Amino acid sequence: MIPLLPSSYLQIHSTTLSTYVTGNKQPSLTRMFKAIVRRSGLGVSTRSHFRALATGQPSSEIRLTFFTKENCMLCAKAKAVLDEVLQDPLIGEKPWTRNINLEMVDIESPSNKNWFDCYRYDIPVLHIDRDIQTKPVKFMHSLSKSELLEELTEQV
Repeated sequence: MIPLLPSSYLQIHSTTLSTYVTGNKQPSLTRMFKAIVRRSGLGVSTRSHFRALATGQPSSEIRLTFFTKENCMLCAKAKAVLDEVLQDPLIGEKPWTRNINLEMVDIESPSNKNWFDCYRYDIPVLHIDRDIQTKPVKFMHSLSKSELLEELTEQV
C-alpha cells in the first residue's frame, strides 16, 4: 500500500494500479501517479497534484497575471482595486493566500504580441492561476473588490 495516496483515491484507481504494479517490481510513486492521472482523464498538473496528495494540503501558490497597457483608465481603476484587495486583512488570514505572486503584462510590448491579439479589446484582464487548476480564473473589463476577495480566499 502506498501511504502517500489517500485510500479512496487508490480504490477508485485500483485497476490502474494493479495493471501498473506487476510482480515484485514497484515503480516510483511519481510514475504511478502520472499513470493514474493520464488514464483517469483528469488533465491536471501532475506535479502540483502529487505535492497536494503527498502533503495532504493543496499547493499554496496563487499566481495573478494582470494584463494592461499604458494610458488605460479602466486598467488604472482595476489595478487600484487589485492593490486594495491584496492589502485586505482577509488575504493574510487564510494559509493558502499567503503566497500570492503578481505579474504585470503590458500587452503593447512587442514581446507580448500574443496577449495583445488575445486581449486588445478586453483589458484589463486578471488571471488567477493555481497549480491545481487546468485553466486560470479570468476577470475581464473591470474588477470587483468583493468578487476578487471571494475568489482569492476560497479554498480550492
